[in-house]
Amino acid sequence: MAEFIQNWKSLIYSLGTIVGAGIVGVILHLTVFRVLNRLKRLTSNALYESLIKHTRRPTKYLIILLTINIAIPIVDLPQSLFYIFHSIFRSTFILSMSWLIIALIAVGEDVILSRYNINVKD
Repeated sequence: MAEFIQNWKSLIYSLGTIVGAGIVGVILHLTVFRVLNRLKRLTSNALYESLIKHTRRPTKYLIILLTINIAIPIVDLPQSLFYIFHSIFRSTFILSMSWLIIALIAVGEDVILSRYNINVKD
């Protein structure tokens, strides 16, 4: 605890850098999905519509996690705090990737169903 009190300026700078990286991740996510929305409007492709519908939230968390992961080695964190952040990152990254894979399966399902008419009698 004494280490945290002595280095409070460094910790605030580190926290600000990590929060800033998260904000950059949110901006990057908004940019990517704005481009996907434009592509959806320009073409009548079921892929873009399904990507927007199913992967918006998982990619949001994944992009934020990746930008924070890039920022963590840059900041000057105590070793114990670095390991805590790294452990939290690994767990949440695995959960986010799993969520994205499940969402991509739903995207594949939508694309396949858009190409074939399943209401036709045999």
